[in-house]
Amino acid sequence: MIKHLKQALFIVILAILTGISYNSLLPTGKALPWFKEKHEVTDSTLFNTNNEKIPEAKAGELLEVNFEQMKKIVDHPDFFLIDARLEDMYQESHIGNAINIYPYWDEDRYMMALQEVPYDKTIVVYCDGGACDLSHSVAETLQQMGIEKIFLYIGGWEEWSQKQNLNK
Repeated sequence: MIKHLKQALFIVILAILTGISYNSLLPTGKALPWFKEKHEVTDSTLFNTNNEKIPEAKAGELLEVNFEQMKKIVDHPDFFLIDARLEDMYQESHIGNAINIYPYWDEDRYMMALQEVPYDKTIVVYCDGGACDLSHSVAETLQQMGIEKIFLYIGGWEEWSQKQNLNK
């Protein structure tokens, strides 16, 4: 048993050292970050109170809104919410007037739903939160369609329902 633990520890240490070595050999700017960076925007940028341009995220990244910002966004007429969860979860409950667009519907249904998204509004996409990537899939497709003002609510339904004392 101790022999197996030593072997496992050796493999873990070797993997960590290999990762560190690989990352340090990558050219400047190409190395993987040690920690996930937050990409939240300020309220003044989000609601355009100072005529600020929304900052561009790095390629493959999306800007995020937090719970306090979502509370302000829910009833704001300039925002359009998309719930990327499964249809039955959406039917049970969702945030505000969000519409449901699930990225793994059949392609025709998915593309038809995406065509309903207004280009003149700021889009906020969410799913369950945490490790859920459904909102990322929808947001990335919308970016490819040319919509520029897209944000993710990373806390998702999990955080929203918990902080609003809703049943999940």
